[in-house]
Amino acid sequence: MASKPKIEYLLQGYIDDELSTAERVILERELSEDSALEATLKRQQDTAALLFETMGERRLDKDLCPAVMAHLPEMEGSQAYTRVDDAQEANWRAKHPSSSRWRLLAFAPAVASMLVVVLGLAIWYAWPPATNEERTLVGMVTGSWNDVLVHDEGTLQTYHAPLMQLLRQGDAIETGPDGSALVGLPGPSFIKAGPDTRFRIINARTIHVEKGKAWFSVAKHEQRFRVRTPEAVVTVFGTKFSVEANEAGLRVVLDEGEVTLENGEGFVVMYPGEQATLKTGETEIVKTSVDTTEALAWTNSIESDPAATREFLSVIPPLSRSVLRAEKVWWVDTNNFEGRPGALSLAWAPVPEGEKPLSYDMLVYDENMNPLFSRRLEPSLFLGDSPGWIEIAIPADRAPRSTTAFVRLVPNVNHGNYEVNFTEVTVIAGQ
Repeated sequence: MASKPKIEYLLQGYIDDELSTAERVILERELSEDSALEATLKRQQDTAALLFETMGERRLDKDLCPAVMAHLPEMEGSQAYTRVDDAQEANWRAKHPSSSRWRLLAFAPAVASMLVVVLGLAIWYAWPPATNEERTLVGMVTGSWNDVLVHDEGTLQTYHAPLMQLLRQGDAIETGPDGSALVGLPGPSFIKAGPDTRFRIINARTIHVEKGKAWFSVAKHEQRFRVRTPEAVVTVFGTKFSVEANEAGLRVVLDEGEVTLENGEGFVVMYPGEQATLKTGETEIVKTSVDTTEALAWTNSIESDPAATREFLSVIPPLSRSVLRAEKVWWVDTNNFEGRPGALSLAWAPVPEGEKPLSYDMLVYDENMNPLFSRRLEPSLFLGDSPGWIEIAIPADRAPRSTTAFVRLVPNVNHGNYEVNFTEVTVIAGQ
């Protein structure tokens, strides 16, 4: 049996003849058994009749649906409600809200599915893609023996390095206890990696040797080639040398050309047949003579595969030849004042608007060309529309003891293209 509130809810629909057959049967049975309910129906019918007669003068004699619907904007994909049965259906839903809610729930699974699809598409479009193709191609594995791995910076995956494996910016090569590898870079330049070695390719002219030993044959180019290690940085234009980094420190052996080794405290310039060592935790770089044939004998067994070399040269073109940027060289007087030299003063002309100045490595020597100290001059230092200057303090333990000093300003074109016009370099007294 239906509850009394629900039965009373059906009375108006009974009067308006809007009940279904089942609802009508239920209500009429309740009316026959409940005199109070029958009296309520009678009062409601009387009230409806009274309202009907009272509002008779204002009662419309035509259907409003066509006129109302004609002035509403038509919804795309559907037709306006212009039929009486459509209007009556809307009236029925308004009088039966519970039924409308159940109808809406029927669409819940479809709505939920659409939301999942929309959310998935939003994530797919917003997620930053990390594919190898988006990073610059900088090398290829042209020799691989035993345990050699590639750490792919794009996919964050590690896998065995086969011959002709392409390498991109950020990728790392790691060899096992019995492994060795040979990698070609634009230039062409080549890296031979011995056992238990790991190095990362920052870009075509910057390598970070994290551990182990690696031999480099570097093609000359206006962009300086840098090898970073935990202890120091090796800078070259074009040469052949090896780097060995381990827990004890750093060892660099030079076979051909000229390199600069610096650690932030000082620097040395190396020439063929020399080695430089720097112990972990210390700042002094020690340079001595070395038998390069013996020191580099481990590289003899590491040779490029001919087929891989041909593929490398066809995929990665050589660097174009370019004019080397000129170094700025200054001889400065360190004996024209009382006291010890305190700082170097550098002045330069304004950099034109829109130009990107080069960075410079400042290398300072005494009059016998013994290295004293070095500093990096970043491009941001030179920006501005007026002449600039800077004072660079000379470390007390590295001040020149001779009457003159030699200052080299070596340009680095990795980040810029405008050569700064230095106008003056002088030495000023310390406090």
